[in-house]
Amino acid sequence: MKKILGLIATLILVLGCDDGDMTFKTFDFRSATSESCPDSNILFKIKDTEVLILELSPSALVNVSTLDPVTGKDIERFVTITGTGNSITYRNYTGKVSNETLCNEIPPATPSVIDEWKGQGQLSIITRETKLPNGKLTGFTHQITLKNVTFTKGGETITINDNLFGTVDSKLNIVFNFVPQGADKPVVKQCSGANGLIYTNQLNEALILSLPAGTFPTEPTIKPIDLKGIANPNLVIFKVFESTVTNDYICNTITTPVVKQHWQASSGQLIITTTAGVGGTLVHEIRLKDVIFSNVKNLNETFKLSDVIPASTENYLFGIY
Repeated sequence: MKKILGLIATLILVLGCDDGDMTFKTFDFRSATSESCPDSNILFKIKDTEVLILELSPSALVNVSTLDPVTGKDIERFVTITGTGNSITYRNYTGKVSNETLCNEIPPATPSVIDEWKGQGQLSIITRETKLPNGKLTGFTHQITLKNVTFTKGGETITINDNLFGTVDSKLNIVFNFVPQGADKPVVKQCSGANGLIYTNQLNEALILSLPAGTFPTEPTIKPIDLKGIANPNLVIFKVFESTVTNDYICNTITTPVVKQHWQASSGQLIITTTAGVGGTLVHEIRLKDVIFSNVKNLNETFKLSDVIPASTENYLFGIY
């Protein structure tokens, strides 16, 4: 994810220092409400004239659980705060601060900054899956702790150790429901022309097959196809768009709506069951078995079909072709 758009941040800040005299006496944001700037990587908390700003690169909040399935303990992921890409800043202003003060490209002339401390050091992040009672994966929660961060202003420094910064909720925002209401076996569509993509789409999501010529059997049979590896020529693609996606978008070169999530099957199988239909035509039933999807922009981020469709069988019906 290029920008942290889907983040609903709930920051709970409990900060302390281990040495030095703190010159910003009211550096306490526990009662402040967390917010974020749209179309940016900035998270912040405002308390009257004071602000705590955390800017993290997209790679810092990876949607990969840190829980070790063997030990049952979390393996912390560490992020270095250098001031470039990942930064933390405390500011005090001449007056009450608003979102516009922090999020506008050109901030208003007032209030102005009268005190600023820049932090460097290390954060730790613990990431856990969030699920509904039925087991459906809905997203991830990232708990951020200031492991060892030194704030500096001029010749003064204040070091903060092992203090909870807060949690950030990252929503998966995946529905993965391509069966039209009242239909048992949805009939998939195919693009005409060179690309020949086979697909099914529902609202702002699309499930797409890109298969080499000659993939489909020419007689009744069951044909399993391995999907191992992101570079596999047998592509099963899942995309989430910012708005409803049309057939024209899938089959033609159109730039809108914008793709928000792009996933590709990196393991599992595509099962094609071919039977004889009416008049001697062949009918191909396409299913996905034990498929894991990887985020094309970050291959470490994955989800299993059983994560988003807990009630489904291991063989998910893609459709009839």
